[in-house]
Amino acid sequence: MNGLGIGKVTSIDGDKAIVEYFRSPVDDGPIRRETATKSLSRRELLPETRAYFRNPETDSIEIGRVQDYQQDDQLYLVRFPNDQPRMLSSDEFEVRCRMPISEPTEHLASQVNETAFWHEARSGFVKHLLEQHCTSAGLSALLSSSVEIVAHQVSVVRRVLMDPFQRYLLADEVGLGKTIEAGVLIKQFTLDEPLDHQTVIIVPKALLLQWKQELTHRFHLGSKLGVSVHIVSSEDQDAIAASLADARMIVVDEAHHLSSWAWSSDSVEREIFQAVANTTRDLYRRVLLLSATPVLHNEQSFLAMLHLLDPQVYPLDSLETFKQRVQLRQEIAERMMDLREDEQNFFLGDTLEVLGDLLPDDREFQELRTELGQLVEQDVEESDPRRCELIRSIRTHVSDMWRLHRRILRNRRTDATAAYLPGRGGAKRVVYVCENEAGLAEAIEGWRLTLSASLFSADETEKQTASELARVMDELASCEPRHALDFATARLNGGGSATVSWLPLCKGESDSLQQIIRAAKDCDHAARLQKLYQIVGSDDDQISFVIFASSPETADLVFEFLELRLPAGRVLRHSAERSSWIQFKNVQRGYVLVCDRAAEEGLNLQKRGAFAIHYDLPFSPNRIEQRMGRLDRFGSGISVQSVVLVCDGSRVQKRWFDLVDGGLGVFHRSIASLQYVIEDVMRRILQAFLDSGSDAFAEAVETLCGEEGLVATELKRITAQDSIDSFDADAVTQEFADELEDSDRRLGEGSAKVFHNWLVRNLHFGQTGEEKRHDEVFSYEFTRKIDVGRRYPKGRDTLIPVDEFKRRFSHSLEELRPEPPAEMVTEPLTFDRVTSQRRSCRLLRVGDPFVDAMEAFTRWDDRGCSYAFWRYAPSYRGEEDPAVFFKFNYVVSPALAPLKSLCQRFNGASWVAVMRRCETIMQPLFTRMFLDADLTRVMPSDERMNWIRPEYNKDRTTIGKDFNLNRGRWDTAAELYDMSLWRDRCVAARETSERLLREDSTLPKRSAEWVETARNQASQVQQQFRSRLAMTNGESKSSLELDLQFETELLEAQIEAFTNPDLRVDSVGAIFVSSQMPFVENDEVEDDD
Repeated sequence: MNGLGIGKVTSIDGDKAIVEYFRSPVDDGPIRRETATKSLSRRELLPETRAYFRNPETDSIEIGRVQDYQQDDQLYLVRFPNDQPRMLSSDEFEVRCRMPISEPTEHLASQVNETAFWHEARSGFVKHLLEQHCTSAGLSALLSSSVEIVAHQVSVVRRVLMDPFQRYLLADEVGLGKTIEAGVLIKQFTLDEPLDHQTVIIVPKALLLQWKQELTHRFHLGSKLGVSVHIVSSEDQDAIAASLADARMIVVDEAHHLSSWAWSSDSVEREIFQAVANTTRDLYRRVLLLSATPVLHNEQSFLAMLHLLDPQVYPLDSLETFKQRVQLRQEIAERMMDLREDEQNFFLGDTLEVLGDLLPDDREFQELRTELGQLVEQDVEESDPRRCELIRSIRTHVSDMWRLHRRILRNRRTDATAAYLPGRGGAKRVVYVCENEAGLAEAIEGWRLTLSASLFSADETEKQTASELARVMDELASCEPRHALDFATARLNGGGSATVSWLPLCKGESDSLQQIIRAAKDCDHAARLQKLYQIVGSDDDQISFVIFASSPETADLVFEFLELRLPAGRVLRHSAERSSWIQFKNVQRGYVLVCDRAAEEGLNLQKRGAFAIHYDLPFSPNRIEQRMGRLDRFGSGISVQSVVLVCDGSRVQKRWFDLVDGGLGVFHRSIASLQYVIEDVMRRILQAFLDSGSDAFAEAVETLCGEEGLVATELKRITAQDSIDSFDADAVTQEFADELEDSDRRLGEGSAKVFHNWLVRNLHFGQTGEEKRHDEVFSYEFTRKIDVGRRYPKGRDTLIPVDEFKRRFSHSLEELRPEPPAEMVTEPLTFDRVTSQRRSCRLLRVGDPFVDAMEAFTRWDDRGCSYAFWRYAPSYRGEEDPAVFFKFNYVVSPALAPLKSLCQRFNGASWVAVMRRCETIMQPLFTRMFLDADLTRVMPSDERMNWIRPEYNKDRTTIGKDFNLNRGRWDTAAELYDMSLWRDRCVAARETSERLLREDSTLPKRSAEWVETARNQASQVQQQFRSRLAMTNGESKSSLELDLQFETELLEAQIEAFTNPDLRVDSVGAIFVSSQMPFVENDEVEDDD
């Protein structure tokens, strides 16, 4: 109930009991807690439980391990070092509670220490994990996830995680990895708040399975799904309502869809948006919105997204004000595009003049503009350092001031990201001949002309309805002729939708519809399917294809056709309800994946070298863009090649292909940012469709393409807007990402030895490869000896009680029952990042549950935290013989107290994020200090280091031989060394080592440097807030004032945390160097097994 573990009941009074918890054999006394008797349960101690026994004969503490329990006499068999067993009752020994050792020096002072055999492996493990913590700079979720380390994603994750108030819009361009960024942030939340991280992820229904797969295989959060991390469909009102109440983090994928529901005519959609808005209004909740939708032409939905982030600053009734700000931003942004370092002074002067008129009240800009203007008038060289610096300063300042929100993070496609993005390699038009489809196209053309002639004098509403009918008919015929048959039949019989039946049949239309029906009945896809088979039916089964068809019926037909003709298992059918198609991405072989419209949005179908085959082309460029976006995504550098099937007898299909390929360029580049402009253009094109038919497509090509065309012009405008909100990885972040990648590779290579020494050699875990003995993917085994009738038993006892192992490591265990001697095995693990991605197994880094649990166990376990040994060195000629030396291992980190106090004063602030910001300045240190018997520091250059620097070695060396000082040997050593003041000397050594570390080491100098760095960073951040405040009013001003106050108090807390950092003794040892040999070499056996 209280988290302290096993204790002893010392008294019972009615329904209450006093329980004592043993902390360690050297603490002042046990912890006493009063608890209800009904909450208590009797516990039998299991083998390998550590037992602390005070020997009544010597009054000294001895440490043993429980081996067995005798039920009849209720005695425990406890084994002590050197195979000395005792039968003890539970009253005769103690068992430590779950509190870690606070001060290992006390153990050494009381001569309650373990062999140095434990210290070496433990110290190496602690130091290695600390190095991982320092390397990751608090991004342990990134380090432990099966993803690549990429600068632009690191920049986003780092920015969010160092913000105490984590409410962000992740607005990277399509394909740059927003889902990866969000996955890392979700995982980090579960690590930062292990007991309180209820998270709800709201996604379109079609993406439910993909999100589950991503969080399970990339981020290894499968055990938390449905428990503390909930993925719900954005359409499931009940599931959203049930999940939101307790959520501390809300994530919305494709957030522009849900945000558009703020003004929906559908009451359910409005209610869903409002439920989300009501929850995100609480500022203590973390909010992540994912959307690449540009603000231009989408101001309404964008305002609603900002409302979810910051409801006070962006109320929904401020749409007109918001539009005006966006318009002014556009003018500023377009001028900022001309503010370049390589711009000639003549044109640069004009740009500065226009910007000066647009920003008359921006004092900081005006000062920078005046100085730059003077240099321009002097016509200095374009490479002039001050000129370049001023241009960069103006761009940074204006971008900062005119961001729609400072918590919008947008990465754009750049040369730096090109290596990770496939790009698009164009489309090949593959023509097939089908007389039946050609006849259908001809019949539809005749029907359209009939409608056009009949409605020549009709009003505009009738013409628009007829134009929509013509568009739908041609699109259905191009994609699925059977649907054209149904549509024509409904039109003829006056059924179907209101649009179909509202307009009365025109003169002569009935005969035209009959011709369409007859032609459509003869269309069977045979020619198109045969041409498709020629493309995908090659013998090369390593090539992958994604086939897009508009309707489920068509996709089913394609799947059934190919499944009969291609090798078994090669053809897959996408489904939102079934997961079998996932192997298309996860298995290294060529597949043919058949998709319908449900797979067009949000899914990640990226696979290196996969082809996109468009079985049909819907009359929606944005849908085609969505299709391309499934493959043109982060993770592969091979461009996406497209194939489009076009009927030779359909002029509509040919010209539609020319429009989307030549006019819009959708197969050559992303047009995602143009979606709202394209919708407007398509409305105008299709308005003319009744009278012009496919000629409307041909005419639009001339308007859209070319340097002065609508597409190029609009891309420039959107790029200008994006440049203000863009969040390009700066040089510092790029350097950090490069160092993180290099360090991660190095740490991965070194981890195998460190983990083996501590887990396998010391703690007696087994280790077995997944596919072979020394496989890169392996599992650790919890083992118990078994008697197989041979001289020696099989296996070794893992030196942890089974109940303690289950409690700490249950999240990492396979469910299958292993073969003896293994009793439990972990899930597949690896030290290699590439292998973890390729084989979907967990990566052993800090942030992985197994590593974190082992780190916590090591911090709690007292084996190796204190040690002492006698170093017999026959050639030693010191002034004192024996001479004692102390070795302290310290962990130095920012002081926690002032940082936690700061966060308590600001509701919703994450102290972990604050700590993360501090550790980017002051990384935790693992440092060692040696003292001699006079408590003088032994410096690295001191000759005595030659005697004390080598690690413990129980075998003979060139120096001599080391003997662990266990209970019996301490008494022998006392015959040569005066132990009467041993405790006082240990305590004094501890105090002196900390004083020397704080005063006489490099720590004071480092502290001053850390404080100076914090001051410089704070000055820059606070100046940005002051600049914004000077141009802000209303609720925005109040919000900024609170942020500025937090930053001001953060600096004060950092100064205290860096000036007086926390110093923790992780381990301490005593080394007695002597030319004297007081022991018989084989008198005792080391307790290392």
